Amino acid sequence: MRTKPTIVIKHEIPGRLRLKVKALKGSARDAVQLDELKNLEGLLWLRVNPVCASLVLAFDPETLAPLTLLDRVRQTFHPAQVPKSADPDMASNCACPKDNGRPVRKALIRFVSISAVFGAAVIRESIFKASVAQTIASPLGLAGVFFSLPLIVSGVRKLKEKRLGLEGFLAAGTVTAIAAGEAMTAFEILWINSGAELLSAWIAERSRKSIAEILEITSHHTFVLVDGVEVEKAVEDVRIGDIVVLHGGEKISVDGIVVHGEAEINEAPLTGREEVICRGRGERVFAGTFVHRGVIRVEAARVGDNTYLARVMRKVQDSLENRAPIEGVADTLARNLVKVGLATTAATFVVTGSAWRAFTVLLVMACPCATVLSASTAISAAISAAAKKHVLIKGGRYLEEAGKCDTVCFDKTGTLTNGHPELVHVLPTRGIDEQELLRLAVSAEAHNHHP
Repeated sequence: MRTKPTIVIKHEIPGRLRLKVKALKGSARDAVQLDELKNLEGLLWLRVNPVCASLVLAFDPETLAPLTLLDRVRQTFHPAQVPKSADPDMASNCACPKDNGRPVRKALIRFVSISAVFGAAVIRESIFKASVAQTIASPLGLAGVFFSLPLIVSGVRKLKEKRLGLEGFLAAGTVTAIAAGEAMTAFEILWINSGAELLSAWIAERSRKSIAEILEITSHHTFVLVDGVEVEKAVEDVRIGDIVVLHGGEKISVDGIVVHGEAEINEAPLTGREEVICRGRGERVFAGTFVHRGVIRVEAARVGDNTYLARVMRKVQDSLENRAPIEGVADTLARNLVKVGLATTAATFVVTGSAWRAFTVLLVMACPCATVLSASTAISAAISAAAKKHVLIKGGRYLEEAGKCDTVCFDKTGTLTNGHPELVHVLPTRGIDEQELLRLAVSAEAHNHHP
């Protein structure tokens, strides 16, 4: 049984290395292990995406060799092996694994759990007029402490890194509220925070799915010519040099050269052109397109992770990694709000001498999560909305730059149209009947397949 590697080299160019690190999957906490790499001489920067288990490293090739950098990453995570992305077994046409909906499920479970406990307490208190114990030793208080644990852990970790985080501020607010016998207030903070996290995760996941649907056009199996016989194989088993046989209606799963036959190829998924293109011997075809009519044999030149479509899918992964400048501004503002909140709480206690008043100020200032989530949520929603209209945006920073444009150039009308024109109005010149003009136009277009 083949074991799944811990680290995969997904892409490599001089000065830049992209890795898929299994240990990073869905866990921002494990990304902290990479802090020791930041002091490595020659490393310019690194970027981590826990959702896609992606690690991007930029380095100075003259100072730091790629193999040395790779060894340091291996020492950090102790992987079993590091295969090259050129190995077709490691190829993947999807930038993120299929289970990338896990953050949404986790956020949903947390939100539903908090809502259930909080809702039961509200119903008991408001409808049944029964008192609800809110001390730290009460069931509601213990539940509040339990739901606050992720915030507490995250806050402590950031304090160790000498950073003030929103999570720690929220944790301080909830724990203080529970300790003061106001567990219901703590649950209000937890409910708002978990709802905001669920919304953010859901929009980001919807964006990924919308983008992936545009490019999810490769088949899982294809036919390979073996000793003159067409043998069905899984796409990941196709090797460079194999002769792939493609019939009308079949999707092309490799980049290659036509060595026999002729066929009409629909390249609309990659080029946007609705008209089919005739491809014959010696011409190149690409994965992601499909055969409209005819039979061809294609010698595979690029397979798996090296195809043009796979490179486009890597851009898809980048689209949600590339943070817009406004998202950095929002993060900075949130950190400043945390500092202001702590300072205001301390000042209130010093001036009034009342711990209760200081506590109320802490609670009021403890929910700046909207500031953090608003920018990223808006960016993800915009990328998702564009993807539904088959517009692929490379990332938040590019979306923000588009707002500064005053002139846009398009390569062809097909970029703006949907390939299904409609007759809106007929304007004949004087002396020509409208129906006669329409009849002549139809006869002229009878054998034209261009939309």
